[in-house]
Amino acid sequence: MSNFSKIQDFNFSYEEIKKFAVKGAPIIKQIPDLRIIELETSKGCSRKIHCSFCTESLKNKIQFRKKPDILKEVKAFNKLGMKYFRLGKQSDYYSHPEAIDIIKDIRKQVNPNVLHIDNVNPVNVITKKGEEITKAIVKYCTAGNIAAFGVESFDPEVVKQNNLNSNPETTYKAVKILNKYGKQRGENGMQKFLPGINLLFGLIGESKTTNEHNVQWLKRFMDEGLLIRRINIRQVDIFEGTPIYNTV
Repeated sequence: MSNFSKIQDFNFSYEEIKKFAVKGAPIIKQIPDLRIIELETSKGCSRKIHCSFCTESLKNKIQFRKKPDILKEVKAFNKLGMKYFRLGKQSDYYSHPEAIDIIKDIRKQVNPNVLHIDNVNPVNVITKKGEEITKAIVKYCTAGNIAAFGVESFDPEVVKQNNLNSNPETTYKAVKILNKYGKQRGENGMQKFLPGINLLFGLIGESKTTNEHNVQWLKRFMDEGLLIRRINIRQVDIFEGTPIYNTV
């Protein structure tokens, strides 16, 4: 009987996952060409009030993988010839208690060709601790790195009605900080560490002026010479159990 003959709900703790992470690394031999190994560092969201569309609160409580477990997985893949790594999936890399030590030790012990991160909450970038994390990312990661900001909207009313994690002014400050430390070009010719802006349409409280707010802020970044690596524009997916589900 096939293992795929029925649907099962799997939600492993990180204590369980560490048993399989290293043992499962050899599967990479079955995947041809260059591979970027994406490593999960946390799940769930550290915010007490979640965004209207977010499913993290439905799936997981906030959990962080321990640094030794992450390093063991990186080393296992490195022994198999893997040199490209991305610390991904987490809702906010800056919220990890060992954010600096993880990348510092990966650089020291493995020295990969590529080391990038994923999602970042602008609110945590503008703190004193966040500034230290930013400097560490520039130092230990590789150029072309992106902090994906889940801005979703620059419209203050949309921010309020959807409990978004960052208001326009906070995002602006975070963009300036990343430009301050990360806009220098690295060894591959790309800037070391820049923000990416994620915008979402279909949120609660949108109006005809919503996109005007988006354009005004993006133009402000451009006029002030602030660099953005990329902009993602998407439509919201609505799932049962989220606050936005009850509005449609």
